[in-house]
Amino acid sequence: MFLYFYFYFKLYTNIHFQADKIHEQQEFEHLKSKHIGLGNSDTSRDEWIRNIHRDTYSSLAGHSPSVDYISTALNKPKVQVKADLIEKMIQPVEPRGKS
Repeated sequence: MFLYFYFYFKLYTNIHFQADKIHEQQEFEHLKSKHIGLGNSDTSRDEWIRNIHRDTYSSLAGHSPSVDYISTALNKPKVQVKADLIEKMIQPVEPRGKS
């Protein structure tokens, strides 16, 4: 009787463990499709840095309080700061080893 419950418990937990792994994989794939900057195993370091660079400047340019803060700190008009952030966002990042 004990062995029956033992094997049933092992089978039951194994099925749920596999279901959890599949669910986690599906959730990860969904997040990867939603947030392209996450990359994958083939993403190079330079490509990942470019994604972070663009995402950061895009976020700063898209949030008005951040633009206000930066424009105050740099003593520049908000429109010019936003244009500068967008310009920096589209500029390429130099790969490693090049100066």
